[in-house]
Amino acid sequence: MRAIFISYRRDDTEGHAGRLFEDLRDRFGPGAVFMDVAGIEPGRDFRRVIEQQVASCGVLLAMIGKNWLSVVDQDGRRRLDDPYDFVRLETASALKRDIPVVPVLVHDAVMPRAEQLPDDLKELAFRNSVELTHARWGSDVQLLINALLPYVDAAPAPVPPPAAPPVDDHRGLRPAWVIAPLAAIALGGVGYVAWEQLRTSASGSAAAPAPASAPTSVVAASTPTVLAAAAADKPVAAKPSPSPSPSPAHAPAPAPKPVVLAAVPAPSPATASPSAQATPAPSPAPAPAAAPLASTAPELLATRDPGTDLYGGPGTLSMVTRSIVIRPDAGYVNVTGGEVIRFQVGSKSFVWAFNGPRSSFDLGLIAPPGLLGRKVMAYVAPDPAKPRRN
Repeated sequence: MRAIFISYRRDDTEGHAGRLFEDLRDRFGPGAVFMDVAGIEPGRDFRRVIEQQVASCGVLLAMIGKNWLSVVDQDGRRRLDDPYDFVRLETASALKRDIPVVPVLVHDAVMPRAEQLPDDLKELAFRNSVELTHARWGSDVQLLINALLPYVDAAPAPVPPPAAPPVDDHRGLRPAWVIAPLAAIALGGVGYVAWEQLRTSASGSAAAPAPASAPTSVVAASTPTVLAAAAADKPVAAKPSPSPSPSPAHAPAPAPKPVVLAAVPAPSPATASPSAQATPAPSPAPAPAAAPLASTAPELLATRDPGTDLYGGPGTLSMVTRSIVIRPDAGYVNVTGGEVIRFQVGSKSFVWAFNGPRSSFDLGLIAPPGLLGRKVMAYVAPDPAKPRRN
C-alpha cells in the first residue's frame, strides 16, 4: 500500500506536523499516513528501518519551518550536516529512490537553496513546494490533498447510500403524495358534515331568534393541536309560541352536538331565561410544570498548578473558545496559541488557556490528577495574533 510519510523535526514543526497528520488521516484513513519512525527494536539498524519505511510510501512530505536549516545538536553542530540525522536520512532516502518529495513550508519559511544543503539533499531545492498558513489552513490542506491523490492508494471519500424508494403496494404504507390528498378530503368531509349539522340545528330554532343586541362569543382552541370545538346546545325560549308539529318526513334526525368552526351567537344574560343561559365551561386545569431536565454537561474539574507559566494557565468557562473531546485512543491534541480549550474526558472536563511559549508538552502536566491515565501530547501552534521574531 502506498502511504504518505511525514518527515519533520520536533524542534521546528512538531505542532504543524501533528495537525496535518490528523487532517490527512481523516481523509485517507488511519493506515495511509505515517509520521514517526517509532518502535525500532534494539539491535536493528535504524538506517535500514528508515529506508524500509520510506520505500513503502508513495510520497514524502518534508515539513520545513524557519529553523529547519539551522537547528544544532548539543555540541553546536548543524544537525543537517550529520549523515545519521533522522530527517536527513528520511528525505535523502526518498530522493534516492525517486519518490515524490513535497516540501511543506510553515512559519513563513522559505525554500532552502542548493548550496545550503548537503550533497544528498541538494535535489530538494528543485522540488515544488506548498505552504500551510493558519489563516487559510483548511483551504491550504485541501489543495495539498488534491495534489496527493495520484500518489496514495486510498479509498475515495465515503458517499452516503441513496435513500430507499417509497413503498407503494397494497400491503404496506402508501407514499406521502397519496396520503396527503386523502387526508385533505377526509378533513373536508368532516367539516361539511359539521356545517350541515350546524345549519340544520340553526333552522330548527328560527322561531325564537336571538335579540339583535346579543353579543357574539368565539370559541377558542384549548390546545394547539386540536381544532376549535365546543358543544353548543339549542337556546330554549322562555315562552314558546304554539306551532304545528313538523311532519315525520321533515323532522330533523337527532344529531350529535355540532362542532363549532366559527363564531357562535351567545344569548344575552339580561334577556335569556335561566334555562337558556349556557353553563360556563370549567376552566382547564393548569398544566403541571415540566420537570427540570437533568444537566448533561460534564463535570468541570480544577487543573494542576504546573508551577510555571511556560504552559499557560487555568481558564474559566466564560473564556472558552473551543472544546476538544479526548477519546480513549487519542495520543495527542492540536491547539493554537491564544486559545482557551475545554478538554472533555468522559464525564469530566477541565479548561486551559494556551498563552505560554511552549510549543508542545504532556497534557498530563496540567490535567487534574488521574484524569488522563496516559500520555497525551499537546502540540501548540504559534499564536497568529502575536508578532514573530525574525
